[in-house]
Formats: sequence, C-alpha cells, structure tokens
Amino acid sequence: MENNPWAFGWDKILGMPARDAVATIERQLLINVPDHALTTTEKTVVYRLLAKLIATNVWSRDTWRAFSCSYYDAQERDFIPSNALEEFPSAIDKFEFVYGRGGQAPAADGFWLLYKNGNSVAAFDDDGFVHFPDDRPPLSMMHRFDTLQRNVGALAVSLEGELYAVNA
Repeated sequence: MENNPWAFGWDKILGMPARDAVATIERQLLINVPDHALTTTEKTVVYRLLAKLIATNVWSRDTWRAFSCSYYDAQERDFIPSNALEEFPSAIDKFEFVYGRGGQAPAADGFWLLYKNGNSVAAFDDDGFVHFPDDRPPLSMMHRFDTLQRNVGALAVSLEGELYAVNA
C-alpha cells in the first residue's frame, strides 16, 4: 500500500489547511512544482497588466479590448503595414528608432493597443512602456510595478486614472 501514490489517507488530507493539502497531493503524485515564480520581465508585465485592466472592467458599461499591432497575412505570408500607432507620438518615435523612418517594418510588431469603447487609449510596447495619445512621455510599467511592490492589481488601478483621462 505504501507504493500507491493515492494511499496517503484522505482523512489526514481533509484535516490539513488547504495549501498544505494541495502540496501533499502534489508531492504524492510526483508533480514538480517550482519553489518560486519565474522572473517577471517587461514583456510579461505588459501582458499581465492588459489582462488585469480588461478583467477589472469586464462588468463596467465600457468595453475594453487589447489588440496586437502586428498583422500577419497568412495567404501572402507577410506582415500587413499598420497605422495603429498614428495617435501615439512617443510610440511612433520608438518604432522609427528601431525600424527607421519609412522603413518596411513588420507592421507595428512589439506593440499592443488598448481600446475603450472602440477608441484606442494607450499603446504598450514589449519593453514595458505605455504610450499615451498626447505629449506625455512614455511611462515605464516595470518601474511603477516595482514601486507598487510588484502588485499587478495596484499597477492596473494606478494606471486606470490616467487612461480614464484619455478622451475615449
């Protein structure tokens, strides 16, 4: 009975705090669980932030969506040029710094647009910056994330005020 991974006694498991019970079951089933989460990068902060902003606004009157600015045409096997960054001066500056002015870049690869009610309110890049449709400089999400003790919920709340200020 000792060789059976399920022979660890449900009465004992049910008497444990939930976290300890899950850890015991994982050990018995030989599930490898890392000791800590993977390092958060600038790119993952952007993905987590977009998901959190959309999730926190899911029941609001407004419709929030995020879209990649990189459009790939599978039939032509090429990226389709995009004017998605037109409203974001700092994003265009960064894009042109990387790909050159008027160069043939892969659409707006590395950028995500956040929409509120069909209007774009912010552009995010894979380096962890948010770009606004006015003259504000880009804002480092990683710096703010670190300042807010690496709490993505607090990051979303801190940014929502700035996004609501955008006319959308």
